[in-house]
Amino acid sequence: MRDKRIDILRGVAILFIILAHISPPNNLLQLRTFDVPLITMLLGMSFSLSTKEEKYRVYVFKRFKRLIIPTWKVLLGYFILFGAIALLRHKDFPYHFEYIISSFAMSSDKGIGYMWILRIFFEIALLSPIFKWLYSLKEKRTVIILLFIFCMLLLEYAQNLSLVSTGHFLILFALELVGYSFIVFIGICVYNNRMVDNLKFCGLFVFLFFVSILKTKSFDIQAFKYPPQLQYISYGLSLSILLFLVTTLLSKKIVQYKLDPIIWLSKNSIQIYYIHIFIVRAVDRLPVVNNWWETRYLVTVGISSIAVYLFGKNKTMTVRKSTFKLSNSQ
Repeated sequence: MRDKRIDILRGVAILFIILAHISPPNNLLQLRTFDVPLITMLLGMSFSLSTKEEKYRVYVFKRFKRLIIPTWKVLLGYFILFGAIALLRHKDFPYHFEYIISSFAMSSDKGIGYMWILRIFFEIALLSPIFKWLYSLKEKRTVIILLFIFCMLLLEYAQNLSLVSTGHFLILFALELVGYSFIVFIGICVYNNRMVDNLKFCGLFVFLFFVSILKTKSFDIQAFKYPPQLQYISYGLSLSILLFLVTTLLSKKIVQYKLDPIIWLSKNSIQIYYIHIFIVRAVDRLPVVNNWWETRYLVTVGISSIAVYLFGKNKTMTVRKSTFKLSNSQ
């Protein structure tokens, strides 16, 4: 069963994520920083919608096939394509070994960099039984939320102490996992909450956001994204919950409209994300298009969407032809 609110917000999230990659003005870059928390919160909501019971091993394998294998295929295609272009232009291969390994490791600070969110989604999928169990502890949800916030603050403090230590990588990994796990857990809560409780949640994260600003004396939300820290998470969650509240209020009107394009965008968000990586690289080299961020954005979204649509249409036609031939041969 699909929830049109989730489809709409996932479509919004993917459009804003792509926006970040075409070098928009800084104010717009900061404003749209809620996009990854939004799509992560929606992942938690999707856990709530899922009623299919299957073995954990089977579930993990399916997630690996859906998230990791396609990403590695895209990366392989990326390096082969630009390696071939360099060869045709009689230039050296543009990427060194460490860059390639970091890309396949889906690192957030090394390599291509675009793929780290898919690694996060896979790591979160591994923990999905824990999220459902935590949510089942109805009387302890407030304590669980406070513990998440305490852990993040503790890890942020440890990060500041270990900037040059060998344990820095482990702290960054823990911050990343705890931060996005917290967002997923909030997503599960928000989806099942009453509207009044979600208003309280929204108020809580607005409060935490302003407290974080006073603490850091910085409005640069993007600076607290790698790894995700409380200022970034509280900003992302406050806007994400607000958007969910708005779509909930408008849900009766929403169902009256035909939302096929939005649902299509939501269903194909990963494919569009993969394709846009190639388009962004090409757009940067187009003299007229590259002059304005608006044209870079429209061309990137437009070509990525058209490519995915045409590929999907061609795939459907191929399946239909195969089915037709099979039925005729019987």
